[in-house]
Amino acid sequence: MRTLLLGLVIALASAAITVFGLSKHDQRVIREAQQVETAQVVQKAAEAEAAVLPPHVETVTRIKTITKETIREVPVFVPVDGACPLPPGWRVLHDAAAAGEVPDPSRIPDAAPADPQAAASAVADNYGSCHENAEQLRALQQWLLKVSQ
Repeated sequence: MRTLLLGLVIALASAAITVFGLSKHDQRVIREAQQVETAQVVQKAAEAEAAVLPPHVETVTRIKTITKETIREVPVFVPVDGACPLPPGWRVLHDAAAAGEVPDPSRIPDAAPADPQAAASAVADNYGSCHENAEQLRALQQWLLKVSQ
């Protein structure tokens, strides 16, 4: 982060110096310093990406595999035989939670009952997406930490 801020300060200083009419030699020295700083920032970002990306990709692949396997196992854990549909209120509650809204009880009479297997598959898929998002955030935090060191 300090490196990025330093680069920004150098860029702003360069613009100000150009406006105030420094000599061409001084302007060239400042441009060269900016180029060195930019190259260092780009190098640091590339190193951070090389360190963070492979484990991140591996983790996301593992999460996707586990999610697919979990969804494939739904019929084993939520059998259709004798299963009653989930009440309409379950669908309203789930849909509201997925949308980030407070459930509206007035929607219950219009909602259809939910198929237990479809509901279990949707829940497993949603948790898989949540785990992927959490991993993406962890990787971004690691990248930012490495770039700012």
